[in-house]
Amino acid sequence: MKPSERLIWIGEAWANGRISAASLTLGLDQVFQEARDYLSPDDASEARSQWNRIEVLNAILLNEDRQPTAGEKQELDRLVEEFHAFIRERLPEGR
Repeated sequence: MKPSERLIWIGEAWANGRISAASLTLGLDQVFQEARDYLSPDDASEARSQWNRIEVLNAILLNEDRQPTAGEKQELDRLVEEFHAFIRERLPEGR
């Protein structure tokens, strides 16, 4: 599966509640690992920074062993959309 395809699948699964915050973080890390070879060093750094913000929020949830509150879910949704848009815009066509 191409990084762009995986990104779409993860975004849809998250939006529809089919994956947990932990699965979301793991999936987005996999997208980042696959996509970074196609990104400029600056873009890869920015993508890592965006992914890290998602990871920090997820780490809090895992540490507290709970699902996100409505506000946290909204923040995760926003962060995921930003990451998704950034990667989508920067990946070469067909990747």
